[in-house]
Amino acid sequence: MIRLKKPQDLGAAILFILLGCVCLWFGRDYRYGTLARMGPGFFPITLSWLLIGFGIVIGGLAFSFSEGPKIAQTNWRGLLTVVVAIILFGLLINNAGLLIAAFIVPLVAAFATTEVRRKEALILSALVSIACVVVFVYGLRQPIPVFFGDY
Repeated sequence: MIRLKKPQDLGAAILFILLGCVCLWFGRDYRYGTLARMGPGFFPITLSWLLIGFGIVIGGLAFSFSEGPKIAQTNWRGLLTVVVAIILFGLLINNAGLLIAAFIVPLVAAFATTEVRRKEALILSALVSIACVVVFVYGLRQPIPVFFGDY
């Protein structure tokens, strides 16, 4: 009798297969092309099939001989905090500028855990925001506003 030994692997496999299928569906209108003349859909469609293949392999290994960890309880605080941080970045980047947006994101995301140290979170946020401005605005010359209304 076949028995599920690794429920986490099966969950990951299902997610991989679903994500691969969704990406295939979104890329269905792109021309695939050939290996010599790749179309705009070649890379995303190939990656989607690879993701589905990995999902099938990982799903098959979930029924292997060795026991694996059970599915852990979801950390809703961490998940929601990181999602809120990403949404805040999208809302702030054009209005407040990169410096403020890149400062807020790690600061908010730091509160995903109860073990956050405010001083360390502030220092990390400052360093990340300065690094983002240096790399993206001055290094890569991206047209991103640094401060309020820099456009």
